[in-house]
Amino acid sequence: MTTLEANRDYIAATRHELDLDDDELATRIADYVVGELERLGSSNARLVMPVDEQGDIPGPCCSWCWSLGGLCPHIMGNGTETR
Repeated sequence: MTTLEANRDYIAATRHELDLDDDELATRIADYVVGELERLGSSNARLVMPVDEQGDIPGPCCSWCWSLGGLCPHIMGNGTETR
C-alpha cells in the first residue's frame, strides 16, 4: 500500500489560504486533505472502458487512477493507505 503525502506546493498553498504560521500544522492539514481525497475517490473507483481519440479501447481501467484494471490497487481491493 502507498501512503500519500501532499507536495511542497500544496502545503504552501494550504499555509497561505488558511493563514497559518506553523509549517507542521500546514503539512498535517494538507496531508489530511490529500488522504481524504484519495480515500473518497478510491472508494468510488470502478472499471471503465475508455475510448481514445482514434476510437481504440485501451482496456479496462480504473476510473480513479486510470491504471489498467489488473494493476490498480483500487480495483484489486488493496486500496491506498492514507494518513
